[in-house]
Amino acid sequence: MQKSPIKRIVNFEKYLVFDSAMITTAIVHFEKNGKTSFSQAFTLKENIQESFESLIRNKDNFTPVQLKSDSVFALINNETNQLNAKLDANKAFLGELLWVGSGMQTAANDVFSNSQITKQSFPKEFLKKKIERKSY
Repeated sequence: MQKSPIKRIVNFEKYLVFDSAMITTAIVHFEKNGKTSFSQAFTLKENIQESFESLIRNKDNFTPVQLKSDSVFALINNETNQLNAKLDANKAFLGELLWVGSGMQTAANDVFSNSQITKQSFPKEFLKKKIERKSY
């Protein structure tokens, strides 16, 4: 990231990739020469009336953002970011006050498992061991 910082992000959070999952996407523009000192973001609104190309070419649609490692709200404008920092200053994290569990898991959705394939039918470089949640 230091050699190619993010110059612009077009955020598609209002447009789901799948109807049944909260997965969204974005277009990320990296600055190849590494000279960008700030980033800009544009979150597409619902019900766009003009062409996508004209929206992303209009620099007024982008707002400066401060991208930080492990930032929860990375794509908010600097004014909102500063307000959040004031609100969060000198406050304990929720995980420091109580144990935060993973919530209800129903397993009611479709799951792909390795047992559905054989090692001979799938290239082994794509097979990875599963990652399990840390136990407390």
